Amino acid sequence: DGGQYLLARLDPATPPELADPVKKFANLLMDIGAAATSGAQNSEPEQAARLKDADATNRTIAELCK
Repeated sequence: DGGQYLLARLDPATPPELADPVKKFANLLMDIGAAATSGAQNSEPEQAARLKDADATNRTIAELCK
C-alpha cells in the first residue's frame, strides 16, 4: 500500500528530478509487496535485487530532499 500511497500523493507539479525517483520507489514497493505476498523470500535473488534497488532509490530521494 505504501507505493500506491506515494503515487496518489505525488503532486503533478513535483519537478521530474524528484518525481521520477519517487515513482520508481513507489513501483518497487508495490513489486516487493506483491512478490512477498506470493511467497518470495528476501533471500531470493530477484527479491533481494528489488530490496537493494529500493534502498538505493530511497537514499537518492533523501538526498534530493535535503
